[in-house]
Amino acid sequence: VSAYACALGLKADVRKTHNLTTGINIARGGAPLFVTHISDVPEDEAGTDLGALQKRERATKRKYGVADGFRPDAWRETALALERGWQLPEGAIAYVQETSLVALRDWRIVADYAGVFGLAQGSIAALEVVEYIRLWDVLRRCCGPQMSEDYRKRLYGLVANVSVTAFEPMHRGPGSLAYDACEMYDVGAVERLLMKTALARRCPKLNNKLGLLGSWARLDGTFCRRYEAAAVATRVGFNQNPFERLKQRDLDPSGP
Repeated sequence: VSAYACALGLKADVRKTHNLTTGINIARGGAPLFVTHISDVPEDEAGTDLGALQKRERATKRKYGVADGFRPDAWRETALALERGWQLPEGAIAYVQETSLVALRDWRIVADYAGVFGLAQGSIAALEVVEYIRLWDVLRRCCGPQMSEDYRKRLYGLVANVSVTAFEPMHRGPGSLAYDACEMYDVGAVERLLMKTALARRCPKLNNKLGLLGSWARLDGTFCRRYEAAAVATRVGFNQNPFERLKQRDLDPSGP
């Protein structure tokens, strides 16, 4: 949404919340609501006679799987149902992003947003969004304080084996469609390419979307490699600042 607002030159205050009440109140105030909806995967379609590998994947499939009868164009029906359930006026929900659709299209789901903003797929604004999000999606998974938990474990040397059948303690292995595969990217090069995109140059605030934690997590062309080195040196966890940890260690050499 922020990328489309930038591409269209809109001065939009885009807010993200996991609090349902907050979201409903924002919509009642007149702001369009974009909803991520966990698609239902019936138990009988998730499978009951599963092998060891499928059992590891079952929780993920239950949340992000795609049911046989899933219809990618049915989001409007879901929007109407949510509006009724949340007592919102019809049209308050601008778009519903189904997790099943994300599973099918990954970052390419941004193409669906073009129509929501009244844009043709081939419009300059839509093309600029695709250019930016293609690169941003790699960095979202493979760079910064909110990188893939599984990739962080591999960076820290906590995974002895990585194969389609042996990948503990990770949640998923390379046989999973949801596997991050971060080693196949030069994240430094991806970050530099992103910084050259039209949207990164036009809307610098977009480049602080990886962590939303302050200026220390802002993309600048060198952040990903600096973060990776500092994270490996300090073993920080999700959303933690490795640069601050390094400073503390320098001040107190006897500390962790």
